[in-house]
Amino acid sequence: MNKRTFLFGVGIGIIIGAALLQLMFIGEKQVNHMEEPVKQETTESEVIGYTKTELDQAVADERERVEAEYKKKLADEQAKLEQVKQEQAKQDAAAAANNDMNDKETAESENTAVSKPIIVRIPPNASVTDTADILNSSGVISDKKAFISLMRTTKIRAGYFSFKDDLSLTQIRTIITSKPNASSPEQSSSDQ
Repeated sequence: MNKRTFLFGVGIGIIIGAALLQLMFIGEKQVNHMEEPVKQETTESEVIGYTKTELDQAVADERERVEAEYKKKLADEQAKLEQVKQEQAKQDAAAAANNDMNDKETAESENTAVSKPIIVRIPPNASVTDTADILNSSGVISDKKAFISLMRTTKIRAGYFSFKDDLSLTQIRTIITSKPNASSPEQSSSDQ
């Protein structure tokens, strides 16, 4: 026999022996598996420890709790919203009342200003200083020196003049250098 054939036979014998050994182990496992008692299949709810009815009841209870929480939050938010609306309405009413009061005051002050012009009589041959004193005492001007320096070269006319509040010195100069009112305030009020 030659060496090569011998080694070839030994190699094949080892491979076949290993394969038979493996088949023997597989067969033994299957026999052991068949001998084990058949276990009953368990449901997931039994593994957790709940029955199906207990699990359904727990889900229903949790759903009710979440819905009650949601309704409470919703009611709280509506109450807050209502409170904010009431505060806004109070503020709007206060602002409207304040605006009405301001409008009345403005209207009264405008009516007072319109209905009560200041009527001043400047006598004939009055000097600029005399005219400044008359206008200052009646409240038409507040700065006599500025008025005197403005009117130094201007001729002032004699007569009755009507002035509104808050006129500038140039507007006052225009009034007292133009044609005076035709009559005294007593005559004009009796004419009306």
